[in-house]
Amino acid sequence: MNKLNNNWEYIDQWSDTFIIDGAADKVVRIPHTVQELPLHYANAESYQKIVGYRKKLTFDSSSKDRRHFIRFDGSAHETTVYF
Repeated sequence: MNKLNNNWEYIDQWSDTFIIDGAADKVVRIPHTVQELPLHYANAESYQKIVGYRKKLTFDSSSKDRRHFIRFDGSAHETTVYF
C-alpha cells in the first residue's frame, strides 16, 4: 500500500481549468484545513466554498494490467473525483 498524503496541489477557489492543468495556489499535505477560524466564529460563508486538490499518479509498466484501488478517508461533506 502506498500513502498519498504528501504533495497535493491545492486551489482555494475552484476553477474547471484546474482539472487539466491550471496553476495551483500551493502544495499541501492531506489531511488539510481549508480555512482556519477562531473557535467561536459563526460566519458559515467563511468556510463553505468549493476548493480543489490535485495529485498526479504514475504507475510503472509492470502494473499495467493490474487493478488499482484508491481509498479516501476523511473526505468531508461532498467530494467529486476525476480520473
